[in-house]
Amino acid sequence: MKKILPFLCIVFFVNGCSRIGFYSEQDSKGLVIDHKLDGPLECDNDKVDCITKGEEGNPFLRARYEDTPGYLVEYFEISGREELEFVVVLDASQSMDDNLKKVGENLQPVLSYISDKKWRMVFMTADHGDHTGNTSDIWESYHGDQARFGKFMRLEKRGSILDQLILTDTTPEYEQIFKDTLTRRSPSECDLPPGCHGPHEQPLRSLKAAFSRYETDPSHKSFFQADTDTILLIMTDEDERRQDPQSATTAEEVIHTFKNMFKGKRKRLFAFSLSIQDESCYEEERRGIFSKKTAAYGHIIGRLAELTGGQNVSLCSKDYGAALARISQITRSLIESDLVLQKLFLLPETVRVSLDPIQEQVSWNLFGRKIRLSGPVQPGTKVKVSYQYEK
Repeated sequence: MKKILPFLCIVFFVNGCSRIGFYSEQDSKGLVIDHKLDGPLECDNDKVDCITKGEEGNPFLRARYEDTPGYLVEYFEISGREELEFVVVLDASQSMDDNLKKVGENLQPVLSYISDKKWRMVFMTADHGDHTGNTSDIWESYHGDQARFGKFMRLEKRGSILDQLILTDTTPEYEQIFKDTLTRRSPSECDLPPGCHGPHEQPLRSLKAAFSRYETDPSHKSFFQADTDTILLIMTDEDERRQDPQSATTAEEVIHTFKNMFKGKRKRLFAFSLSIQDESCYEEERRGIFSKKTAAYGHIIGRLAELTGGQNVSLCSKDYGAALARISQITRSLIESDLVLQKLFLLPETVRVSLDPIQEQVSWNLFGRKIRLSGPVQPGTKVKVSYQYEK
């Protein structure tokens, strides 16, 4: 140990003067599942050091004990989250007319996926509004509730605009309001949500603006809550800033703004795009009267779904419910995936992980002294990690 310390301190700024820095990643072939959890799971003054919070940013309740000198066993109990936030971003341009006649009903299955959760939901337009020139043409300027620049739009119920921005699981007739707010029954119905706007789709820029309003807009402050994950549903037949893609807001910018605005709030982001992702859908959309020249693959928008662990769904899908089934998986286990081990100088080759109950579809990777699980884990799962370390 003494012989290598000088070298380690030379690379202090890279690896924190720690031997564990030499091990950037260790892949597992799968969880060790030959035994179930045993040992103490509650405080035992003889050999268990109980931690109620764990390290900062680590939400797991944890107990640990030293089995033999130099050999540590740690237990983690994983619990899911009870509340969810949904932000629905809708392209209400003329080319989306046919899609907006059915979107309210097609997205109804989403509500069934979250029926056992507490949830909040807001709706936004994909037209950010930073373009110049508002004309008398309804398709060149936004008509409706003026829900631009990241603002939430007001809700609709049976043709009446409500003095309400946030839909919740406790809102009376929330299913009806959900459908009415999303649906535009005729091209001339521009004074009701979701309104009408021109061909200036920038859903990602609108999302950046919505997150940034957290500090200044009371409605956004009340909607975005700590310890609650945010799920985005973006629906459009174009891509971000189609006319000028070089100036388009990127998925990375959206994620950066989200993390910066909600730093320390223990929130995660999942994006789902309902956009043109395949050739058959592209050709189908181009057959529309108003979308012959505007239909475009959702590459930039799709990137946000890829980076956040959401999903890209074909706008032309006949069953959005089946395509959005991943929402159900996420809501069953909205958990942090990194388990931080106690000992700094652990021996990676000795790490063993097991889950109770056993979930064979889940594997793990070791990053330094963090264990990252490969996918959703059932709430209430107990994780046992054992390993050797050098004193």
